[in-house]
Amino acid sequence: MPDFSKLLQKSVTSAERPKPKAAGQYLGVVNKYEFGESAQKKTPYVRFHVNSIAPGPEVDMEENKRNGVDLNKWVPHKDYFLTEDAIYRLREFIESCGIPVEGRSFNETIPEVVGKPVMFDNVNTTSDKGGKVEIYSNVGDLTGKV
Repeated sequence: MPDFSKLLQKSVTSAERPKPKAAGQYLGVVNKYEFGESAQKKTPYVRFHVNSIAPGPEVDMEENKRNGVDLNKWVPHKDYFLTEDAIYRLREFIESCGIPVEGRSFNETIPEVVGKPVMFDNVNTTSDKGGKVEIYSNVGDLTGKV
C-alpha cells in the first residue's frame, strides 16, 4: 500500500483544485496501459497513460504558465471501451501507432502501444455543480504519430 503520510500532514486549506491545461494538441509517449471498468455501468475498458508531454504549436503556453501547469507532472489518459460496438476505436488507435494487426489479437497488440509516440487533443469542458462552474481538462482524440 502506498505511503500517504507526508501528503496527509499538509494543511487542508493548502489543497487546491488544479487549473486546466491550455486547449490544443499535445505530443507525448504512451508509457503504460491498464484495464478497468467504468464506475456507473461497469463497462470494461483499456486505459492508455501518456507522459513526456510537449505542446503543439497552437497551444497557449502563456496560459499554462499563468495556471501553474507543469507538463512534467501531467499524465493524461484515454480510455477505450471494450464492447462490440466500441472496440473498433481501439483497433483504429493501434493501427495509427503503426502496429501490424493482420491476424493478431488485441491481447497481442495492446502491449506494443507502450513506448509509441502519440498526439492528443486537450479539450476543456465545463460542469455546473450547484452554481459553481468547474473546468476539466480531458483527452479528446488520441492517435499515433508515425
